[in-house]
Amino acid sequence: MGPGHGEAVVIHLGNGRWMVVDSCVDLDDANRRPAPLLYLSALGVNLNEAVELIVASHWDDDHTQGLGVLVDACPKALFSCPSSLTGREFDKYVERLSAGAGTTQGANVSEFRKVLDLLADRGQTVLRAGPGRQVLTAPLVRTWSPSDHEQALFMEFVAQDTPVHAQGYRMAVPGSPNLTSIVVTIEWPEACVLLGGDMEAHADCRRGWIAVASEATRLGVRKGDLVKIPHHGSNTGHHARMWTDMLLEQPMAAIVPYGRGPLDTRPPKSSDVRRIRKLSRSVHQTARHRTSGKKLSPAMRLALEAGRIRLSDNTVRMGLVRFRKTPGAAWRTEVFGAAFRH
Repeated sequence: MGPGHGEAVVIHLGNGRWMVVDSCVDLDDANRRPAPLLYLSALGVNLNEAVELIVASHWDDDHTQGLGVLVDACPKALFSCPSSLTGREFDKYVERLSAGAGTTQGANVSEFRKVLDLLADRGQTVLRAGPGRQVLTAPLVRTWSPSDHEQALFMEFVAQDTPVHAQGYRMAVPGSPNLTSIVVTIEWPEACVLLGGDMEAHADCRRGWIAVASEATRLGVRKGDLVKIPHHGSNTGHHARMWTDMLLEQPMAAIVPYGRGPLDTRPPKSSDVRRIRKLSRSVHQTARHRTSGKKLSPAMRLALEAGRIRLSDNTVRMGLVRFRKTPGAAWRTEVFGAAFRH
């Protein structure tokens, strides 16, 4: 699910048990509550008991909006995130930058501050994600990243980016590529799902999809028949070994777009969709890219440029793609809101 910028995945594990990966906010909701909470509440799910696991795939703000509220509303849920986000160094980094979050737009940092504080109050240990880490059984839920090398690189970034004494606050930027993104697989007896997070391709075999696929092959993973396409469908998240080593031929695919930046650069681009369609049985997307709406006259465009004013369409519709599978049957799909099938 997602409103065009932001995403979350809600998974029914079976027998009334649920897990959530990442969080986004439904901007149509007056209280700006996390979309996963609204969805589960609408289904009548007991948030106090039924949500068993919450995974923060990484700390980009389009994956963490409302994360603190989500964790607070699900007190029995285990929490998993990259191990590089659980050490003392990162905790100090979050604490240092959170103090200025209101002025530095560090929403991702403040959300992690909320989560870390909640878990500390509960005395709850974070499940540290990493290659081949089993976080739940029946169904089997495993994480496949970040690699040891990527975690080390991220901690180098944290050390360099942490403000020193008397240094002004600034916006916390996670850095690129996505060094800490988690890849998750969920294995039921008759199905397997691959959630690609924001994992990217990299030439270094110790990083990105090469490291993920190599570890999954070494430890053994069932090939998935449904995939949440990594990195919003961008070509930077594409790697052949994800498709050959971790997925069955022609799986079902879901794309959550990234709705910021110049329109012609926002993933997925038309070339991305064509590439994914060739590799997939069907492709669904949670929302379309928003545009500025009305066509402007040349005089109006000049006036806006002179005043350095940029117009954007604030009309946001939440999109949801729901995949369902019962034993012995094929996947069934439904789309809601802004979601559609390519």
